[in-house]
Amino acid sequence: MLGFFVLSRILLWAVGRGTLALRSPADPAGLPLVVLLIVLGSWIAAPVENAVARSFERQADLAALDLANQPDAFIEAERKLAITNKSNVAPTPFSIWLFASHPPPVERILMAKTWLASRQGVSGK
Repeated sequence: MLGFFVLSRILLWAVGRGTLALRSPADPAGLPLVVLLIVLGSWIAAPVENAVARSFERQADLAALDLANQPDAFIEAERKLAITNKSNVAPTPFSIWLFASHPPPVERILMAKTWLASRQGVSGK
């Protein structure tokens, strides 16, 4: 909704100004501007969207570990996926922030090992 509001304000501002000189906010000549603004808005929103997606993926990984109770299989699957996909197993934090919609394999494997250690600590008492 915020994006549509900002888009409407920019289109209203562009009426009669600059090289576009739109006659109204609905002028078809404004289509290139609309496309440009959508691309820029998507690029700006991507890090937030990716952070939310990574959070959901971490929750899903923990749920999978809790339900299956097979951290070794989880770790092996992550290892095989990283090899098969030829992915960067330890990307830079900036790359993760900007591009990654899933946690990197190293983070997922470390999370599974931490989960296993916490379970062994609980069962060892």
